[in-house]
Amino acid sequence: MDGLAVLAREPGERQAEHCLAWIDALAGEGRDADAAAAVRESLSMVTAAGHGRARIADQLASLTGLLDARREAWRAEPTSLRLRALYEAAPDPVAVMAAESARPEANVDGGLRVELLLLAGEVDQAVPLLGGADSYEVLPVLLPYLLAAGSAAISQPDWTGSVLAKLFGAMDCRWGQIPPMPPARLPDLLLCGLADQPPRSQWLAIAGAAVEHVIGQIVTTRQQSRYGEAATLAVCHAEALAWSGGDGAAQLESVFYAYPRHRAFKDQLRKALARSAKMTAATGGVL
Repeated sequence: MDGLAVLAREPGERQAEHCLAWIDALAGEGRDADAAAAVRESLSMVTAAGHGRARIADQLASLTGLLDARREAWRAEPTSLRLRALYEAAPDPVAVMAAESARPEANVDGGLRVELLLLAGEVDQAVPLLGGADSYEVLPVLLPYLLAAGSAAISQPDWTGSVLAKLFGAMDCRWGQIPPMPPARLPDLLLCGLADQPPRSQWLAIAGAAVEHVIGQIVTTRQQSRYGEAATLAVCHAEALAWSGGDGAAQLESVFYAYPRHRAFKDQLRKALARSAKMTAATGGVL
């Protein structure tokens, strides 16, 4: 153990790795207090932000549960997992998220930026990211959120089992990627914030325009591997419209007839419709 401590204290490219080995060895012997002290010393030696410092801070958070350790790990190397761990550790999570989003040196963009803003309750700041360069990373998180928030969907009796509920619950998957591991799933954290919110018609209108744009982009360029994605978005938009008092069936029919020569897309749209009890009832199940 003394040798590991000496090695960890030697500056060099592998110092963070050596510090982690020292910390792991102490923790492996059940010496949690010594391991926590070693983590604090390691953080004083490995001062540059990056993967090594973030992992050391992760260790301190695991050993002590300190909010500051979660914050340090997030700032050293921002990831979705560290963001959600910070959120859960905070006594006032929305305030902590807002403080992080306001930091001028915060180095997060794309989907991770959207997660941070939504958890901070700063939805209007997230909306402009829909048309940005990272829109493909942004859409799987922001579109389900805006559709649900815009229609107060989660307060509806038929929310559970709807196509939008399933899309919302899968936002961690990023349309095909493996979901991140716990602490908590992003949709579960966001749903808590939506529980008592009134519908926001402006968010629904913004989401609807984005849905139509995405569908048009996919179908007109014949990205057949994404037709299912486009069809799902169309049905989700129709459900949200119906919940907010609009004519979801008419909207769905307009999408169907907007692309008369794209039979493969129409087939996917019929399949997506069949998964929605609400829209099947509204349209008679016929497109």
